[in-house]
Amino acid sequence: MIVLDRDAVFSEETTPSYVATTYSLKHINAMQAAGQLRVFAQDPQNLTTITAFANNSLIITGFRPTVARILQMIGEIDRAGTAFASVEERISKLEKRLAAVESRLGPADDKK
Repeated sequence: MIVLDRDAVFSEETTPSYVATTYSLKHINAMQAAGQLRVFAQDPQNLTTITAFANNSLIITGFRPTVARILQMIGEIDRAGTAFASVEERISKLEKRLAAVESRLGPADDKK
């Protein structure tokens, strides 16, 4: 196994078949991301691992093409306002939206 920086993983000149790299996340939780991304690493022949650390980074190991695809996915989801928002954040957003709707329509009648 050869440890590569992220850019080298995408290089066609990179010849090692089994690589490791790191990714420091900015907008999503590493534990949640690792859990979601492990779906793509379930093939026993693939030998891909995704490990999350407390500093909100991931270590990804596997065959170079698979690691490159996982890095692309991480790049797509590691943006502000992604689907990996915490449950508390999602509930807060929903409560604000509900309050906005109620302010236009009036409160819901819960007495039935």
